Amino acid sequence: MSKANIMKDIVVIDLETSGVDLKTSEILGVSAVLLKSNKVTGLKYETWCNASQPMNKNALSLIGKKEAFFEDQPLTSNVIIALENFIKNAIVVANNPVFCSNFLYKAGLSQKIEIRDAPNPNAISALINSLLSTLN
Repeated sequence: MSKANIMKDIVVIDLETSGVDLKTSEILGVSAVLLKSNKVTGLKYETWCNASQPMNKNALSLIGKKEAFFEDQPLTSNVIIALENFIKNAIVVANNPVFCSNFLYKAGLSQKIEIRDAPNPNAISALINSLLSTLN
């Protein structure tokens, strides 16, 4: 990441999905945190999503939720709108940007929003793990 981008807002994104196959899986959860000048601001967007298809039992086991939990969650289309509002004009990064962008674009995220590789994967992983612990 260039020095010019260090002062720009950065949003770190992580997804929970029902599997890894883009054709048969969907987003189950979204976590995003805002960094300003590479510092955590405390501003974050976190939500689970209402699954539109039957859930994979292995995915449910991995995330520790029952299928009924997702019935009262917001629709993925509404989650994407809220996520775009959270991102605004920030740089967006993820540990696995291809995976995240494929799922987010499929769900309706504007393709004008580029999801880049995280500049410091270890720091981002620690941040994501702390975010995920708050979702559970």
